[in-house]
Amino acid sequence: FLNLKMQNFKKYFSKKNLRQIIDFGLMPLGNGFISKKNLNKKEYKFSMKLGYNKFLNLVQLYNNPSPSRMFNKNYAFLSSTSSYMKKHFFNYSLDVRKKINKRNFSVLEIGCNDGILLNNFKKNIHLGVEPSKNVYNLAKNKGLNVINAFFNKNLLTHKSLKKKNFDIICGANVFCHIPNLYEMFYTANKLLDENGIFVIEEPYLGDMILKTSYDQVYDEHIYIFSILSIEKIASFFSLEVFDAEHQITHGGSMRYYLCKKNKKNKSERLKKLIRKEKKIGLDNYNKLKQFKSRCTKSRSDMLNKIKKYGKINEIYGYAATSKSTTVLNYCKIDNTKIKSIFDTSPTKIGKFTPITKIPIVDYNSKFHLFAPKICILFAWNHYVEICKKERKNLKNGMRFICHIDKKFLKKY
Repeated sequence: FLNLKMQNFKKYFSKKNLRQIIDFGLMPLGNGFISKKNLNKKEYKFSMKLGYNKFLNLVQLYNNPSPSRMFNKNYAFLSSTSSYMKKHFFNYSLDVRKKINKRNFSVLEIGCNDGILLNNFKKNIHLGVEPSKNVYNLAKNKGLNVINAFFNKNLLTHKSLKKKNFDIICGANVFCHIPNLYEMFYTANKLLDENGIFVIEEPYLGDMILKTSYDQVYDEHIYIFSILSIEKIASFFSLEVFDAEHQITHGGSMRYYLCKKNKKNKSERLKKLIRKEKKIGLDNYNKLKQFKSRCTKSRSDMLNKIKKYGKINEIYGYAATSKSTTVLNYCKIDNTKIKSIFDTSPTKIGKFTPITKIPIVDYNSKFHLFAPKICILFAWNHYVEICKKERKNLKNGMRFICHIDKKFLKKY
C-alpha cells in the first residue's frame, strides 16, 4: 500500500507536469558568497526556471542544486541576527502552545538553524534537526537538544527519534528547501502523535505574485507554497490543513496548521483564505504566467532607478541577503553599479556577492564612514525595522531604492 501511495505521489509530482512561468537563466547559489582567495575561481551555476504543477497546484523550480551544496558547514544565514525575527519566533511559539492546548508536550523542529525558535521550547521535551554544521553548533552551544542531519526517512531509525512521537512538529522557512517532499511528509507523519499538530511556515505564493517579489525565487526556495498546494500534498499522507494564518515575515508568509485526517475541524479563517486564493488565481496557470511580464517590468524600473541616482551619488547595497543574489543577477547589477553592500553577519562580511562580485563590508564600522546617500534595500521585508534604525540618516537625506513597489514596503 505504501509503495502504491509513493508511486501515485511521484506520478503527480513529476516534473513532466510542469508548465513554465519564467526562466531566470543561469544563477549562482543564493548564499554562495565568495571569499577573497576564491574570487577568480569558476563559480557554480544552475538553470533557474520556475514552473506550475496543476495536479498539486504547486509552483516550483525545475532544477535545484543538491542539498549538501546549499546546507553545509559554511551556511551563511543566521536567523538570530534580526531582533525582529527573535520576536516573531517568540510569538510563533506562543501561538503553537495555544493550538496544542496541552501543558506538557514534546516538540520536534525541522531545520532549527541557530535555535531561534527551539530556544522558546527549551523547558519542554524537544529536538532540533539541522543539516548545516556551523549553525547546528550554535544551537548546540545554547544547550538545546539537536542533531546534525537532513530530515528524511533515515531519521526514523536514529537513536534520538526511534519509537518516539511528538505532539508538535514544526519549522519555518525550511520546507521549501527540501527537494524530496514525499520523504519529508512521510517522515513527519510517522513521527507525529495521533493528536499532534504539524506546523509549516513558508514564504507565500500569494504575496510573491501580488508584490512581484521575484527575489523569493532562488536555489533554496525549490517550492513556493499556497494553502491549495499544501492541502493537495498533505492528502497523500492522511494529513489535512485545519487552519492557516498569514504572516508578514520574509515579505509575506503563510503558516499552515496540519493534523491527522478528521482530528480537527477546519477553521472559518482557512475557508476564507482558500476562497481568496482561488479568486486571485493561485490555481490558474494563465494568471500565474503573467508574473513573467511583471518581473521584466520590475527589472527595467530598477535599472532606470540605478541609472538616475548613479549619476549623482555612488550607490551602495543594504543587507547581503540570499534574495539579493536573484535581484543582482537577474538585473545584471554588478560591482560597476554598486560600490559595496553593508551587512552585519560575520559569515558574509569580507566576502563578495556570487557572480556580480560586489564587496560585502561591515555595517558597524563602514556605514557611517562611507555615509551613503543612496542604498538599494535588499532586506525590504525588514523595511520598518530598518527605517527605525536609520531614522536619523533618512532625515538627513539618505534614500532607499528597491525593486518592490513602495506601497508594499509601507506594510512592513
